[in-house]
Amino acid sequence: DTKNPGRPEQTPSSMLNLIIIVLRLLARLPLSCLRAAGHGLGWSLWHLARKRRRVVAVNLQKCMPELSESEREALAYRHFVVFGQSVLDRAWLWHAPEALVRQRLRWVGDQQALKQPGPLVMFAPHFVGLEAGGMAVALHVPGPVAFIFVGQSNPAVEALVRQGRER
Repeated sequence: DTKNPGRPEQTPSSMLNLIIIVLRLLARLPLSCLRAAGHGLGWSLWHLARKRRRVVAVNLQKCMPELSESEREALAYRHFVVFGQSVLDRAWLWHAPEALVRQRLRWVGDQQALKQPGPLVMFAPHFVGLEAGGMAVALHVPGPVAFIFVGQSNPAVEALVRQGRER
C-alpha cells in the first residue's frame, strides 16, 4: 500500500471484526464506566461536530422558541452527551448476556397497550433510547415484534447494526 507504507490495507470485514471485538470488550464494563466514557464521547462530538450542533440549534429554536438561547444550548449539549452514551450502550445491548441486558433495562410509564391482544404500532424518537427501547420491547412483549429502521449508507456498518438488532 503506497498510502500507508508498512501498514496492511484493512478490508471492510476486518474493520467490522475489530468493531465487534471492541463492542464485546466494552460490554463487559460496568454501566458507570460506559456512562462516563459516553459522556466524554458526547462532549467530544459537541466540540467537533459543529455542523450537527448548528442543525440541532436551528431545530430547537424552531420547535422551542419559548426557551431562552442558553436553555436551548444546555438542552442541545445534553442531547450530545446522551447520544454519546447511547452509542456505547450498543455494546451491552448487542453483546452482553441477556440477564445483564434485562437487569439494566428499566420500564417507565404505562405498559397496558403492550399487553393488549392484536397489532400495536409504536413510534419512537431517533438517536437516543431507540436501541434500548427496541430491546426492551423485544424482551418483554409476548409474540413477534418487528421494527422499521432507515438503513445505514455503509454496508459494513449496516451489517454490524443489523446483527446487533437481530440478536
